[in-house]
Amino acid sequence: MINISAWDGEKMISEKRTEVGAVIILPVSDPKLWSPDNPFLYDLKISVVRKGKTTDEIKSYFAMRKISLEPDANGILRIMLNHKFVFHYGPLDQGWWPDVCIQLLQTKLFFSIF
Repeated sequence: MINISAWDGEKMISEKRTEVGAVIILPVSDPKLWSPDNPFLYDLKISVVRKGKTTDEIKSYFAMRKISLEPDANGILRIMLNHKFVFHYGPLDQGWWPDVCIQLLQTKLFFSIF
């Protein structure tokens, strides 16, 4: 048996028990949404239970947020976080150091001077 629980500090907010290998959906009612202004993280505990006794346990954390494409006040399609526009530099799949203007692209080092 697998036991999964989500915690907000000392308060358990959701819990599910299921057999090993099953898909688990852990609902969170009225979630506290993560944002740069409020980087809230829930605690997560996953336990393996055999014959009523916990035999293994792992603890982690997670955040709840919504990322969507929506038009802004001027009708321009923007990436939104929790239905609000948040300026971002954009997703990157390589290293980026804005303070020194260096980008690492496809194993070659490029320098940008502004």
